[in-house]
Amino acid sequence: MLWTTIIVFIIFGGIDYYIVEKQLNDIEEIKAHYLSQMKVSGVYSRSLKMDMEKELVNKGLDDIQINATDGYDMDITDGDVIFRNVDDVKKSTIKLTIKAKPKIEPFIFGRLIGAEEDEEFYFSVKGRTVSERPNY
Repeated sequence: MLWTTIIVFIIFGGIDYYIVEKQLNDIEEIKAHYLSQMKVSGVYSRSLKMDMEKELVNKGLDDIQINATDGYDMDITDGDVIFRNVDDVKKSTIKLTIKAKPKIEPFIFGRLIGAEEDEEFYFSVKGRTVSERPNY
């Protein structure tokens, strides 16, 4: 009976880990895709944000927070254009942060031995790139 319990938890842990890893990979892929678009266009628009949110919701995520900033950590808003600037690379930098909560939270093995969690589980991914949009 003891071995059966241990084997079930090992198998369940592997499946749980796979599901969490798959969701994280999906978010990373979406982040990379849209960050590449922002790199070429130099623009973070409301429609781009809505497209990202739609894809994340389709991947089974809730409570989505998307933030784009420049190299000086100033928010990039709809209509701002980030141009390539070889004299000031920070001015050309685009940072994208996505924070999202999975609809199905992972099973944490610490709960079995009485561990309490103070916070909810969120994925948080960040990426940055330098704009390639020329300023003619």
